[in-house]
Formats: sequence, structure tokens, C-alpha cells
Amino acid sequence: MTPESNLPKAKADTGDLPPAPEMATGPDRTAVDDVATDPSAQALVCPICGLVNRPGELACSRCGTILAAGGTTRKLANDSEPIKPANWPTGEVIVTDQEPITLEIGDEQVTVPVAEVITIGRVSDIPDDSHPDVDLGPYGAGEKGVSRKHIKIKRKNILVYVADLGSTNGTLLNGRRLIPNAERLLRNGDELQLGHLKLRVKF
Repeated sequence: MTPESNLPKAKADTGDLPPAPEMATGPDRTAVDDVATDPSAQALVCPICGLVNRPGELACSRCGTILAAGGTTRKLANDSEPIKPANWPTGEVIVTDQEPITLEIGDEQVTVPVAEVITIGRVSDIPDDSHPDVDLGPYGAGEKGVSRKHIKIKRKNILVYVADLGSTNGTLLNGRRLIPNAERLLRNGDELQLGHLKLRVKF
């Protein structure tokens, strides 16, 4: 008898194989399991550490990064509004130290606080989330794709500059897209478009 003959024979019948393990339940259940059993559930992938978290989690269970939907800016389709050729205005560029800047949104006017740097965006429903200096939430900012910290307006001596803060849907100045974090000169009468929310700058 050869040594090989002492070895147990492999089972050819797949029916003898042990059954596949059932999906985990209870505390061992994973986000992938939730998605498999509930097609409407959406696993939340942490943008910092990449961990797949269970649907409905407010923060990443590994690194604590906020995952709440309230902090997410609505991503808009790029083809919803064609960009028109820019017409550069020739409005006044000089503003005094105490002269207020206003934003015209339709028939409404929002006064920008007099400060060296002002952030403009929307307030989210995440607890303890930092707020912008000017909240555009009452003007449909969430539905129109405005980020929590969308743009900043900065005064430098007698001039005013605007910069996009890396927003999800970008910013247009008189129809031309701003490069994120690059300051551009603002003139009286300029049109800004934050996502799909249009406003006119007055000073």
C-alpha cells in the first residue's frame, strides 16, 4: 500500500459541503449586510478613513468623522442651466471701511456684516457645526446646492474680493466659474451664483 492510499479521499459530492454561513445579525451586522437586505438603504463611506458604516450612522465608528446627511451639500446636475457668456460690469470697485455690502436675492436684500472677512453659506442641522456669517438658508440655499461654507468676501483696504471655498457646486462671478480659493475683485453690481442661487452685490 502506497502512502497516498492512507490519505482520506476528497468528497466529490458537493451536497456534503457545509451550508454557507447566514448573514450576520445583531451587533455583528455590517453596513454591507444592511444594503444587501434593504435595497433602499445606503451605506455611508467615511471620506476620511474609508470605513463602510451602517446606514443611518451620524458619525464614523472608527475616526468620528460626521456622516450626517444634514452636512452634505446637494450635488446638482451640470446640465440644468447653460452658462451664458459673461458680461463684465464696470461698476464701482471702491468701498469705504464702514460702508455696508448688500446682497440682492430677488426682491430681498441681505446686509453683509462689516468685517474684514465674511463667510457666506447655509446653516446645517448638525449639532455644534460651525455657522457661516451670512446664512442663505431662508432663500432656498439647501435645494439650490449652496454649501455650508460656500464663499468668503474679504475687504482689503478700499477693495472687496470674493473667493469660492471649495464648494460642492461651485461659484460663478458674472457667468464665469471661480477657481476654488482664488480671490477675484468684486464690483458694485456683480452677479454671483452659488450653486443655482443667484444674488447681486451692491455697495
